[in-house]
Amino acid sequence: MPHEGMLFHSQEESYNFYNSFGLTHGFAVCKYSTYKSRKDEVIVRRTFVCNREGFKKKQEADNEDNIKRRRETKCGCKASMEIILNKLGTWEIKKFNDIHSHDLLKSPNKKRKLRSHNKYYKDATCKKLIDKFSSCGVGPAKISRIINSASGSAIDVSDTPTMF
Repeated sequence: MPHEGMLFHSQEESYNFYNSFGLTHGFAVCKYSTYKSRKDEVIVRRTFVCNREGFKKKQEADNEDNIKRRRETKCGCKASMEIILNKLGTWEIKKFNDIHSHDLLKSPNKKRKLRSHNKYYKDATCKKLIDKFSSCGVGPAKISRIINSASGSAIDVSDTPTMF
């Protein structure tokens, strides 16, 4: 459980910690804002928020007939974690708010599909696999289903079939 005063060696370590916390509790994390030092332009503060923070911008009224709308995901959630760079050069949690204005996900399958928890597509091995499937003529939706079903298991790109 994150708490004020908790220390990290880097911003990325603190993000990974908060993202893991989000995964176990049923929400995704976004990198929200940074503040830089006026002296040397080094980041001294960073805020991570729940992915449902804020509200969606409203479109112009005259274009409403032609726009296909996606469902609303933003609800103004105030859950966040703010870290600061202290004098020792480590990152410290300055503020932590764990109050969400929405229901948290309970299902492990749904939690895993949240954007900040889906790291498989960023992996170099996975990118090679996607390129191989694309070159074989497999469509994006099918590739996504294959990757999602195989996530969590070891995938060796050299063993993938060249044709379907």
